[in-house]
Amino acid sequence: MSKKMVRDPAVKAVSQGPKVSRTEVSRAIEASLKRAYEATLSEDVPDRFLQLLAQLKEKEQKR
Repeated sequence: MSKKMVRDPAVKAVSQGPKVSRTEVSRAIEASLKRAYEATLSEDVPDRFLQLLAQLKEKEQKR
């Protein structure tokens, strides 16, 4: 893998080997995890999941 192909800072930090401090690697991993979490939060709830929730709500109301 060439260095130009590495886009994720966590992967880049780890790929640089022992010359990178644990703090730098931790920060890079933290930033990557935050980006992944934020991307997940912005996703829509799948239609099938919404249907299942509606079915459960309907069942509860019948009780």
